[in-house]
Amino acid sequence: MSWTVDPATAFRHALAPEDRQRIPRYAALLSEWESSTLAGDLLLAAPATQRNPMLMLAALHFEARRGHPQLAELFRDISVIEPVTWAQAVHLALCDEPELITKHLHRRTQTNELGRSASYDYLLRSLVDPDENWIRPRSAGPTSASISPSPGRSASGVRQPRGGRAASTAFPSRRR
Repeated sequence: MSWTVDPATAFRHALAPEDRQRIPRYAALLSEWESSTLAGDLLLAAPATQRNPMLMLAALHFEARRGHPQLAELFRDISVIEPVTWAQAVHLALCDEPELITKHLHRRTQTNELGRSASYDYLLRSLVDPDENWIRPRSAGPTSASISPSPGRSASGVRQPRGGRAASTAFPSRRR
């Protein structure tokens, strides 16, 4: 039976055997979904061209990166939680809020688009609220900017004055 009409088969074969060893928490979640009516219904509700378990995983990762309370904690601690326990907790979050996935399944999406968007979203939120994150905008002159990887230091590691603005002579101001 085709995996576009049989969700259990789709979840079972979404990862290659070596990938099941390499990413055991996603493997456990896909195994959890094999017997889940909800996960199967969510997959079948998507257009046939979008019936990809990877898209479901990407949607959950996207929501975790966007700060969903349960998922953010589970994905933050992904390497320390036992795979089956992690998968069950993620599945329970999905059972509580199926729209975590449904809102992503009905548009044309590349499976990595959600991951890239989550990274950009985190970066942009970091720039808007620099006191809460490790990324700091740094001025390098009137026509460019860079990002500093740690508070109070420039990308080159030079200590910045309070306020996060580095003095720069690389681009002398132009007077007209």
